[in-house]
Amino acid sequence: MAAVDPDVYLDLAAEGGLAAVLERVAADAGTPLAVTPDRWDATRRAGLAASVPDRHPLSVEFSGSGDGRCFRMYGLSMGVTLIEGATSDARDVIRAGVAWGRGASLREMRRLLPFLRSDELAEAHERGPADAVALQWRQMLDDAAARWSYPGYRPLLEAAHAVPELRELYPYSSHWRLVLSACTGFPTAVKAVFLPLEDGRYGVRTTLSPETTVGEADTVEDALALAVSHLPAGLGPAVAGTGVGVQVRSWDGTVEARGKHGVIWGPELAGLDPSAFPMLGHVMPDADTVFNSRQVPTLLEEIARLPPGVVPDESARELRELGRTVLDGQLLLWFSASP
Repeated sequence: MAAVDPDVYLDLAAEGGLAAVLERVAADAGTPLAVTPDRWDATRRAGLAASVPDRHPLSVEFSGSGDGRCFRMYGLSMGVTLIEGATSDARDVIRAGVAWGRGASLREMRRLLPFLRSDELAEAHERGPADAVALQWRQMLDDAAARWSYPGYRPLLEAAHAVPELRELYPYSSHWRLVLSACTGFPTAVKAVFLPLEDGRYGVRTTLSPETTVGEADTVEDALALAVSHLPAGLGPAVAGTGVGVQVRSWDGTVEARGKHGVIWGPELAGLDPSAFPMLGHVMPDADTVFNSRQVPTLLEEIARLPPGVVPDESARELRELGRTVLDGQLLLWFSASP
């Protein structure tokens, strides 16, 4: 990385990076706080550790110079940004890190530190996935009714919301495609995609990839029925977390097999004790995790003794099948942060 210009970054260069500065500020305040340098930009970025399993470290980034310098921060939980803000006072950063790390509510954090902000959807995510799903549907329906949308999109949205199996999934829109996910965070675990076509018909996929197109339908109702027929058995309502794809790869990176269900990195998986589950307990939601053929038997043993609800049955079966493929071919089992 290029050398830091002290005229721009002030004491960051002399202190050895943002993490060192924040550690000094925390020590001066008598506040025990674990601070880690960012792996990509240790000079300007750092993370303030959280003891709550489903909260990522509070991300902090330094910008500006002189009187215009500020510390920007945001708190990520289960693939959703819950709170963000900026301050010129490093002591406020430490206060925010302490509150975030101990699991303070969003409202409490905004009361303590008024420069922080969060929106209605963030508070819905904080209450739980059911509230987040319901509010996301409502906001999308309201938005479609209030402004122009691609022909066929609004009727599709309204009709999909009326189908119980689809209404309990987390919706979002991309290029006028209606996408439904089994989890509320990003990356998502896509289970159905609807595409209004130029001729008034609808395309249906099981993921964002064109390779998973399952057909086209003349009417909205037929498109929805087609999608429902391809949902995994026992899918259930969307859960908090992010989608993690699972693949079998050769040592040169070639994808030999790909899972259909993947894994959702949610509170249950995040809460596993790494000492009891050294393989699954170290799967990362925001970076790839790779296991070789010597590690996979331990992973399969862990899957067999997981507490109920950590991994759905169809995902567990898929992991066992992919694990056996790894063992048969001396390959790699690859948990991908981009499913």
